[in-house]
Amino acid sequence: MGATDVPDNPNPYQGSLYVLHNDATVTTALDKVSISNGLAWNTANDTFYFVDTCEYKVEALECDFQKGCLDKRRTLFDYRCHGIYPSFPDGMAIDTEGNLWVACFGAAKVHCIEPSTGKVKKVVELPTNSITSVCWGGPQLDHLYVTTTKKGLTKEQLISQPHAGAVFRITGTGSRGTEAPECNVAL
Repeated sequence: MGATDVPDNPNPYQGSLYVLHNDATVTTALDKVSISNGLAWNTANDTFYFVDTCEYKVEALECDFQKGCLDKRRTLFDYRCHGIYPSFPDGMAIDTEGNLWVACFGAAKVHCIEPSTGKVKKVVELPTNSITSVCWGGPQLDHLYVTTTKKGLTKEQLISQPHAGAVFRITGTGSRGTEAPECNVAL
């Protein structure tokens, strides 16, 4: 992301998304990004899912995983069009069925979005508004870990949201995460 004029207020479209290749070279995959978030790939590694938080949407791009090239960017889910604005998407993880689990900052929720339909399939509600990211863990990768923050909350909000800043473990979603692929970079 670009520089900020005040804390946590990035100048828009000043950032980029980079690819770190196996030989330690770096190339730019996307430019004019405000805040890169929510990176995920489908199991075939031919679709890359991406959140630029300031754009209020989850996007998909065709991906050549071996070359690190992205193409044909399209919107899967726009938070403004679904009435979730001014809350916005933040961190994201993918499950074995290809569904995207997206932290919704400002809405106290994690949305499970089905890429093939662009619809919210499940919603997990939490006792704090500032949901920052999600990841799968546990022995069977069936525990959804959710991070939150208390940063920027007023005294009143901290009193009403005493669990802000906690990490939550969600079970019983009926979903599982995928194992991360190995990455070898010659440094």
